[in-house]
Amino acid sequence: MKKIFLAIIVLTVVLLMFTSCGGENSTIHGTWLEVGSNGNALEFLSDGNFFDYVDYNSDEGTGRQRDSGTWEIRKGNRIVLEDESGEKMVYTYEISDSILTLSIEGFAVAQFIKE
Repeated sequence: MKKIFLAIIVLTVVLLMFTSCGGENSTIHGTWLEVGSNGNALEFLSDGNFFDYVDYNSDEGTGRQRDSGTWEIRKGNRIVLEDESGEKMVYTYEISDSILTLSIEGFAVAQFIKE
């Protein structure tokens, strides 16, 4: 009887470990539209890549620029974004009610709504 009980506990722990894998990462996957912009967005892919879409309006005309890079979640609700040139930006992030807030040193830099 003790062996069956122990097997059930071990199985429960293993199942909980597998169901919780990727929890933080999976909540950030998808497209996030910047609050107050005309279409600026971040798209986080499950493979660790991201796209940054910025609409622009200049003397040469209007358009949409797409940059890309990689992202990684770190301890302390930090996200590291590395662009194609290798430049890294480290933000503190918070997701609440489908709103992603990126902050640097406690100051909110940008907010995004999940698309």
